[in-house]
Amino acid sequence: DASADRLRQIGGVRILKRGDGALVALFENRYRLQRLETDEPKLKLEHILADI
Repeated sequence: DASADRLRQIGGVRILKRGDGALVALFENRYRLQRLETDEPKLKLEHILADI
């Protein structure tokens, strides 16, 4: 996935693969995620937590 490849190049983000094969991005904090969404609007990110 192109989004996962790009996220691997960015600091403050870890990419993990779940048992079902789905990729999950972990961000060091909510502010890192918010900044990334602003800086990289073309990335495909789906939130899995409601209160971020």
